[in-house]
Amino acid sequence: MPKAKPLARKPPDLPALGRRGVELLAAVPMFAELSRRQLKRIAELTQVKEASAGSMLVTAGAPGSASFFVIVEGKAEVVKDRRAVAALGPGDFFGELGVIDGGRRTASVVASSDLVALRLSRTAFREVIEAEPAIGTRIMEALVARVRELEGVE
Repeated sequence: MPKAKPLARKPPDLPALGRRGVELLAAVPMFAELSRRQLKRIAELTQVKEASAGSMLVTAGAPGSASFFVIVEGKAEVVKDRRAVAALGPGDFFGELGVIDGGRRTASVVASSDLVALRLSRTAFREVIEAEPAIGTRIMEALVARVRELEGVE
């Protein structure tokens, strides 16, 4: 079996998942069907982001290439033009457009309760997608569902 290529280094600004990483990842629907080995590999790239209610997680118009987030605990609101347009909870993700194309954030996301999220940098996100194509497929399916909802098509 070929040896896995070395992983990117995590940015130093947030703590790494550590021992609880595999369990946190396994609880997220996007990652739930992966093996423990796959989860461990992703956990090595993932950081924990904790935020209190009212905290701004991402800001509309800001460069989007920084991070992709998956909510593990708590709730958040997607805000566009000072109006809440979506509610997010455990298992939901955001930041995928910016990490895919490097463009600016299209909306703000604000924690509506205390929140714990998993954070992947753009480099780590790309590594995860390349290593685990099933995750990329799940993200594409969610994006299509969001577009269909916005278009009023089911």
